Amino acid sequence: MSEAVNANLMNKRDLLFLPESRFILIWNSIAALFTIYLAVEIPLSLMFAYENSLCLTIIDAILTVFFSADIFVRWHSAYYEHGKLIDDKAKIKKDYLKGGFAIDTLATFPFKLMFLFFDATSLGNMSGSLRLFRLFRLLRIFRLFTLFRRRSKLLEKPIFVNIFQYTIFSFLASHGIACGWLLVNKINPDVDVLSNYIHSMYWAITTLTTVGYGDVTPHDNIGKVYTMMVMIIGVGMYGFIIGNISSLLVKVDAYRENKEKKCLNWSLS
Repeated sequence: MSEAVNANLMNKRDLLFLPESRFILIWNSIAALFTIYLAVEIPLSLMFAYENSLCLTIIDAILTVFFSADIFVRWHSAYYEHGKLIDDKAKIKKDYLKGGFAIDTLATFPFKLMFLFFDATSLGNMSGSLRLFRLFRLLRIFRLFTLFRRRSKLLEKPIFVNIFQYTIFSFLASHGIACGWLLVNKINPDVDVLSNYIHSMYWAITTLTTVGYGDVTPHDNIGKVYTMMVMIIGVGMYGFIIGNISSLLVKVDAYRENKEKKCLNWSLS
């Protein structure tokens, strides 16, 4: 049904995508996977400064093309506002310009491809600066919380989507903090890259969850300050996640009860 409605809207307004269409569902799934890849790969590339292989360069080019196309898709995507479908193209463009257009444009700029045009030996720190500019691509992480919106009166998204988003958010936060720990406490040259990463991730998770076994501790003031900040973030982050999941479960029960009442009233009538 939604596909038929979507086809009619596209005929009337040249090109318009509904939030419930299969195309948008598949497109958002690919965008989520690409965004997760960037959120994992960029911090690792900054910490370990590994060489840009041909494979990674090709992947980055594919991501640049896809996210450029994503701007076009967002420019022509209907959305919901207070439970009402907004399908007017002027309102859609105005809302996108006020919202995520600037972030999406900045996050799509192909900084990594610019490395091909610079020689680090002749331009000093220019290559390192370009690597830092890639951090702008991490802005797309916020898009993970606006994907897969399906509407009912009580639930904006299916529960499995919310659980997926909170799980990914927890992992990416732990991953970023672990890379920050490597930056503060330096990489141990006596062990391999994987062992360094697992060691830092172990510290990040035990600190964020306030378990803190004490077997991995900071050795200087910068490390101690960083650890205190992570502890505070951990308390707030998990409080936020647990609170939202509890609220979501309440909404799910209310939605199920409301649906059962409607079915009962329909059967009695």
